[in-house]
Amino acid sequence: MGAAGTAPEPESSPQRGPALLGEVACRYQAGEIYSEDLPMLAAEALAAGLDTPALCELAGLPRNADTRDIRDAFEQALSEAGIELPDPGLARRHALRRLAARLLHGEIAPADLASDDWWETEAETAEERSFVSLLPAVRVPRVHQVRAGA
Repeated sequence: MGAAGTAPEPESSPQRGPALLGEVACRYQAGEIYSEDLPMLAAEALAAGLDTPALCELAGLPRNADTRDIRDAFEQALSEAGIELPDPGLARRHALRRLAARLLHGEIAPADLASDDWWETEAETAEERSFVSLLPAVRVPRVHQVRAGA
């Protein structure tokens, strides 16, 4: 409650919407968010104060809409909001940093770090390189095909 029994101010602000959409763009490009999740995330960006025609269109699409339609509406919403879709390498580096933060805060166990190919991430800073060097290199073994009669 705020002063004199008034309701607290809502946490959303016009600045929160673009930041939320920018984070979604980065996570989408890193493969952490799937196309079918974008309509609900667009609705959250609208609730946070960002309002563009394409964002409204995206928020109105069902989860099972054609993925191309969802992707096109998402990219148009980003464009209308002045947000660029980051390149995959940058998005992956941001994902690596989120992973490190989750580990630091105890949200994931060290064993969970072996679930992806993080060791392939092109780290650019000393901190990123140090973190990547600690990650186990999980390589899927190649299965040798056995020919009949061999």
